[in-house]
Amino acid sequence: MGARVFADATLLHRLEQILHPLVREARERFLALERRRGTPLVVLDIPLLYETSSERTCDAVAVVSAPLFLQWQRLRHRPNFSEARVVAILARQLPDAQKRRRADFVIPSGLGKALTRQHIAHIVATLVRGGAGHCDALPVDRARRHQVSKSHA
Repeated sequence: MGARVFADATLLHRLEQILHPLVREARERFLALERRRGTPLVVLDIPLLYETSSERTCDAVAVVSAPLFLQWQRLRHRPNFSEARVVAILARQLPDAQKRRRADFVIPSGLGKALTRQHIAHIVATLVRGGAGHCDALPVDRARRHQVSKSHA
């Protein structure tokens, strides 16, 4: 189904019109529950974060970034991900440089898991302390989006 939807812009738009409101409702329920629980920090993985203006719903944004060649490699190893589908997915995304500039934090994911974990630990510690902090952007080609939102108890 994914290959068919990504090949047809009208079909993709119709599917998004159905799914996006449901996803937003589920996200709001989740955040409300975590606020009631007093959870100090939650992470939301939101595809097309900036493209859908979803960054406005959070306190901080962390962009998980990898070089373009690595993104291609990761996507092509997924079942039913043709070259055309990868091109279509990447074409819908804001360029990585723009995402990194707009993000509060940049997490490298193409330089080894240890470095990625160090960046994540720094971000969590900074946010839990209540600091704004900003990690330097990395010179890479594209990024996945991750949204970090502090719960307001």
